Amino acid sequence: MSVLPLLMVVCCLVPLAVAQDWPRFRGPNGSGISESAAEFPIHFGEDKNLLWKIRISQGHSSPVIAGERLYYTAADDKYLLTGCVDTNTGRHIWIRSIERSQRLPHHPNNGSATPTPTTDGQQVYAFFPEFGLVCYRSDGKERWRLPLGPFRNSHGMASSPILGESLVLLVCDQDVGSFLVAVETSTGLIRWKCSRQEIVGAAYSTPVLVRRDDNILELIVSGGFQLAAYSISTGTKEWWVGGFPMQPKSSPVAGKASGREIIFTSYQSSGEGGSDFPSVSSILESVDLNQDRKVSADESAVHSFLRSVFLQIDINGDGYVSKQEYQFLLDSARAHSEVVAIVPRSNSSKNEEPTVWRYRKAVPNVPTPLLYGGVLYLLKEGGILTALDAPSGNVLKQGRLSNVLEPYFASPVAGHGKVFVVSQQGNIVALRAGRDWEVIATNSLGEECFATPALSNGRVFVRTNRSLFCFGYRRK
Repeated sequence: MSVLPLLMVVCCLVPLAVAQDWPRFRGPNGSGISESAAEFPIHFGEDKNLLWKIRISQGHSSPVIAGERLYYTAADDKYLLTGCVDTNTGRHIWIRSIERSQRLPHHPNNGSATPTPTTDGQQVYAFFPEFGLVCYRSDGKERWRLPLGPFRNSHGMASSPILGESLVLLVCDQDVGSFLVAVETSTGLIRWKCSRQEIVGAAYSTPVLVRRDDNILELIVSGGFQLAAYSISTGTKEWWVGGFPMQPKSSPVAGKASGREIIFTSYQSSGEGGSDFPSVSSILESVDLNQDRKVSADESAVHSFLRSVFLQIDINGDGYVSKQEYQFLLDSARAHSEVVAIVPRSNSSKNEEPTVWRYRKAVPNVPTPLLYGGVLYLLKEGGILTALDAPSGNVLKQGRLSNVLEPYFASPVAGHGKVFVVSQQGNIVALRAGRDWEVIATNSLGEECFATPALSNGRVFVRTNRSLFCFGYRRK
């Protein structure tokens, strides 16, 4: 073969390999979309298109893929684990561990290995809230580690690291002392770190990247009360949109709609309208025993509601909840659950309203919306699936997924004209994508699932509470 044809073959292969990768939480830039040209199966089970299945330690993080290597994180009683698996055979290539030196509190639906790792193909970067960041080469050799924390978050941490311009970008929103950090991929040294102290309460959202009209790359972060954009070169907060509830769990999504870049973000309020929360005066009257106009941790013990939210609303971490801090909680509770379409500030005129539309019904709690083929899919608890027209926010179709009326933590993903959703009970629903979506198959794995599936090269990788599955059509 001459040199020219060989170069043509190589050039053709490079885009194909990139298209198969699923390098971070929800795949390329958190889109949840695979550009693979291969057909994905719709039937899943022990005897249905199962290519391999392996047992792994527990964790809620999602698998990520680069080339023919799959990476995951997990935890057991003694160690924080990072594993590398051959995508073709399911064989473990390596497993590396960090000894657990502490145990942080977390919600029963969270855990020690909830953040999803990220990879650039050469290295994999994992974040463990009970340790910090660690980087391994693709051959399993540890490259660097960066201890972080300890974190103050009564429900645990869930935001996953992502990559941008040779940096690992990590949002560390917590009950008190939230910050954003950028770490050099080659050295593990902190390039910059910026405080997010103005963010009230923890958040569990993973950011996305958006490139501005002037070619500056920005990090889009959903946090308590606001969605904000940061320059990833400097950590400077460039713009923000406020008025949202606290503790977002769903991640923002960026994509084109009607020819312009739009960011879609979803917030579910913990107490719609704030009607369920006691007033400031009633709290002080019933709990403030020494009449100093603030409530200590000991005083909150006699009030079940205040005790449950004390850590989240003690914003300055001084061990007291003041009238102003409690008012933050009430303001957040009055914010509506909603899905919002926002035009990045740099892509709109100064006088243009950044919010394109708002939708306030059937808003997801944890699952991130999916933008696919001009349709925005929303997955809510109980299996309620809503399809919105992305440019306008108009409802195209809404319905319940038959026989899968369950909680959902995994986010919907899509590829080759199909949308896949996985319930907490491990039921996988395959849908034909479109403005008039249609359920085409329902499957059960019989194992609890919190992780979002990964799609690559016509194969669907599903991580449950004790197993890792690979489904696909067998090829010669």
